[in-house]
Amino acid sequence: MTAELRNLPHIASMAFNEPLMLEPAYARVFFCALADQLGISRLTDAVSGDSLTAGEAPAALALSGDDDGPRQARSYQVMNGIAVLPVSGT
Repeated sequence: MTAELRNLPHIASMAFNEPLMLEPAYARVFFCALADQLGISRLTDAVSGDSLTAGEAPAALALSGDDDGPRQARSYQVMNGIAVLPVSGT
């Protein structure tokens, strides 16, 4: 990928310090793909409190996937099939 198409400062500004609704698996993939280039050393799941370092993330990704087991608690409510997201700020 060319440098023009991969603007890491722009990607970082869109992803960090912003309220984003991401599935934990997507956040882990993003972390694994860009951790070295962005200087990220640790990812913490705000819901479960689990922390992954750059070295631990690939092993954790290998263990995640679609299974029929119980799902983790959501960080939002679902009412009548509609996600209710808390919004704060301006």
